[in-house]
Amino acid sequence: MSSMPLFPHFKPLELTDREVINSALWLYQPETSDLTFTNLFMWRRKYHYQWCMHEKWLFLIAKGDNENIYALEPVGPPSRFEVTLILLKWLDKQSSSLPVILRADKRMLNEVNTKDIFETEPIRDHFDYLYSTTDLITLSGRHYHSKRNHLKRFFKDYQTDYQILSKTQITKCLDFSSRWCQINHCKKDTSLYDEHVAISEAFIHFDQLQLNGAALYIKGEMVAFTLGELLNNVTAVIHVEKAFTEFHGIYAAINQLFCANRFNHTSFINREQDLGDDGLRKAKLSYNPVRLVEKFRIKMKSL
Repeated sequence: MSSMPLFPHFKPLELTDREVINSALWLYQPETSDLTFTNLFMWRRKYHYQWCMHEKWLFLIAKGDNENIYALEPVGPPSRFEVTLILLKWLDKQSSSLPVILRADKRMLNEVNTKDIFETEPIRDHFDYLYSTTDLITLSGRHYHSKRNHLKRFFKDYQTDYQILSKTQITKCLDFSSRWCQINHCKKDTSLYDEHVAISEAFIHFDQLQLNGAALYIKGEMVAFTLGELLNNVTAVIHVEKAFTEFHGIYAAINQLFCANRFNHTSFINREQDLGDDGLRKAKLSYNPVRLVEKFRIKMKSL
């Protein structure tokens, strides 16, 4: 474990920070997919995450595409009203832009909205999709009729081999990810390329991140993979899911198999956000989430 940075001395997030950060996040029992060490580590090259501790709270800051610094919510016990003031006032001195907290959860909102000091706004593109694990495994009921048909056709058309991922398959996963990226022209799409880099980070450090994963094979060739982990005591989060769409129904198959084989003991599955992508939003809504996990932008009305 690395040495503990204390506010206001932030340090870049590294793999050696996993124990202390993961402990703070798990104690909080988050609902939002952003608050896992894996997510922060995977995306650290894009968002330049840094962290420190302030008394009982974990502070996390990042850089947006415009290079402006913003913060994630302080992670720790209630009430976070005073520590939010401290963090935003510090941010105000670091950047010419207005200090802001992004992707804050509803719990955080309720703690800081006790006085007329903060301005808050829900950001729909950041909302996570939360599903019943039982629904994703059984796909029962009329809402899932088309999903059941896709699965039935997939397993009729293809002889598949479902395998739990281990470090012996990491090279295959990296090769698969590169081929998927080539087919989908990642180098021409910044968001897809950033995702490819993040996925590579997850696989390269698969063991150290203690991830759960699975892959589907057809005729000995990997055609889909997925990665996930526990988000809290009753919820799993799916960080990554990639497949070759030439195999009709493959996304429905890898989703159902992974939930059934790895996370059948959970109550819910968080499948992260859609970031405003219309196709992704339609696909996520088609699985009938039990609810959307709201996230908010928080800033001070005046400094």
